[in-house]
Amino acid sequence: MLDLMPGGYYYLASPYSSDTKAQETVRYGEAMRYAEGLLRQDILVFSPIVHYHPMSRIYGLPGDAASWQRRNKVYLRQSSGVIVACIPGWDKSKGVAWEIEYAQKYVMPLYKATTEHGRIYLSRF
Repeated sequence: MLDLMPGGYYYLASPYSSDTKAQETVRYGEAMRYAEGLLRQDILVFSPIVHYHPMSRIYGLPGDAASWQRRNKVYLRQSSGVIVACIPGWDKSKGVAWEIEYAQKYVMPLYKATTEHGRIYLSRF
């Protein structure tokens, strides 16, 4: 286990935007699975995808990148670091790339999260 900073929460970065609503729903489910797996290890995370996907679907929140970056910056700034959920598409996601750049710019702890046999594993980015 890595030596994570005690207290606070980690920002969970994961891909979301897609050409299809079905793919966004799949990515929402994957982000929720990572958040749940980390919580089981007593690692508190905030995932904007898990938090906002249902509201976005029900109430039609704007989906443009600029709106989300403005909101997510508040959570990033106050987090103890960033955990990148390595689900399919993470390495091509503009949003995840921006979140990684933000963490690097402000010298925040940055981790990759992967799964094996249903368990989440963290490594330094």
